[in-house]
Amino acid sequence: TSVAPPKEKESEGLYYTPGSEKLKEVRQLFADSSLHLSGERIKKAKEFREGLVPSTFQAELSRFNELKKNLHSFQNSASHIGDERPLSYCNISPDQSRLVTASVSGQIRVWDFPFPPKEQPNLDHQAHNGRVGCCVWNPKPLDNKSADLASGGLDKVLKLWSTNSGTMSTDDNNNNNQSTDDHLLSQYKGHTDRICRVAWHPVYTSFLATTSADCTWRLWDVNRPEPLLTQDGHSKSTYGIAFQCDGSLVATSGYDTFVRIWDLRTGMNVMVLKGHAKAVIALDWSINGYNVASGGDDNAIKMWDIRQKACVYTIPAHMSSVAHIQFERENGRVMVSAGFDKTVRLWTCRDGTGVVTDWRQEKVLGGHEGLVACVDITNGGKCVVSAGQDRTWKVWRGEDEIKEAKKERGGLSCMCRYNKWRKMRCVSWPGSYLEGVERRR
Repeated sequence: TSVAPPKEKESEGLYYTPGSEKLKEVRQLFADSSLHLSGERIKKAKEFREGLVPSTFQAELSRFNELKKNLHSFQNSASHIGDERPLSYCNISPDQSRLVTASVSGQIRVWDFPFPPKEQPNLDHQAHNGRVGCCVWNPKPLDNKSADLASGGLDKVLKLWSTNSGTMSTDDNNNNNQSTDDHLLSQYKGHTDRICRVAWHPVYTSFLATTSADCTWRLWDVNRPEPLLTQDGHSKSTYGIAFQCDGSLVATSGYDTFVRIWDLRTGMNVMVLKGHAKAVIALDWSINGYNVASGGDDNAIKMWDIRQKACVYTIPAHMSSVAHIQFERENGRVMVSAGFDKTVRLWTCRDGTGVVTDWRQEKVLGGHEGLVACVDITNGGKCVVSAGQDRTWKVWRGEDEIKEAKKERGGLSCMCRYNKWRKMRCVSWPGSYLEGVERRR
C-alpha cells in the first residue's frame, strides 16, 4: 500500500526577509546579553516573592498604600502652550530633568521639567515636514555628543539628535545630505509611508526600531544607512512597538487588531495575541518582563501574560479610543493611559506586588480641551505629563509635591489662562508669564 504524502503546513501569511551577516552578529549579541539579564530578573523576582513574609509584606503594602493615596490627590499643577498646532507626543528624559514635545506641525521642543525656570523651550526644531509621530529619549546615551533623542514622522524619515552638543554635522556615511541643523546628527530613510513610533533598544542603544503605515517594522543600526531588518507581519498599518526590558523580545501592534511578539534572537514571530476588536495603537511592556499592555479603538486596555500566551485582564478604560499607555518604569505597579475622551487615567495593581493581574482605576485626570495624544510618568509614579490636541502639555502631581514645588519657587504653579484679548497666558511664579498665539475659534 502506498503512503499518502504528508500535508504541507499552511502558511500563516508571514514573510521573512533574508538577513545579512551583520544581522546574524546582532542576533547573537542580543542572545548573549538577554540570557544574563533574564536570569538576573527572574532571580530578583524569586527573591522578592520568597521574602514576602508577613512583616515585609505589610511594609510593602504600607508603601503601596501611600503611593495610592498620593495618586488619589493628583491634580493639574502646570499647563504650557507647546505649539501653535496640536501636540502629538511627549516624553520625559531618563534623568527626569527635561521634557520633549512634538506637534503635527513637525516641531520638536525641549523644556526644563517639571517646572520650567524660563518661559521659552531650551531647544526648538522644525524637525520634520509634517506631523511628528514619535520623539523619544535615548535611555543610555554614551556621552554629551552622542544621540540622545530620536524622532520620526510624516516625512518617512528617522532622525537622531544631540540636544547637548554644539555644532555637529551629519556623517556622510549615514546620510548623503549635509545637515543644516547644529543638533541633527543623522537621518535614515527606508520606510515608504509615515513613521508611527520609534523605540530604542533597552540594552544596546546603537539600535532602534520603527513602525510605519507601510505595514512593516524595521530595526536600525545607527552606524549603517540602511535598516538591518525590514519585517512584514501586520496586514494593515503597523503602529505600536515596545521592547522587553531584557532586549530579546519586541512587541508590535497594528490596525489589523493584532499584537505580535517577535524574538530578536531568531527573527521568528513567536506569538500572536488576538482579542482586540479594532485597531491597536497603544502598546507598552512592563518592567516585570512578561506583561504587555495594549489599547486601541475598542476603548479597552488588555493585559497580556506572555507566559500563558493569553489576555489575563481586560480594562474598560476610556469612553473613546485609547491613545497611549505607559508603565511606571521603576517597578511597574502603576500604569497611566491617555484617551480620545480628553482624560488621563491612573491604574494600579490590586496589592502592589505586581503578581496579581487585576488592575483598578485610581484617578481620572480631566483638564484637556481636546483628545489626549500622549502621556508619560516619572519613575516612582510621582509625576505625570500629558500632551493633547488643545496644543498644551500638562503636569499632574500629588498635593504634597505641588506644595513642595510652590515653596521652592516661591509662587504659583504654572497654569494656562485666556485673557480678554483671547490670548493664552501661562502664569507661573509672580511677575512672569508666557504669551501664546491667538486661540483659534
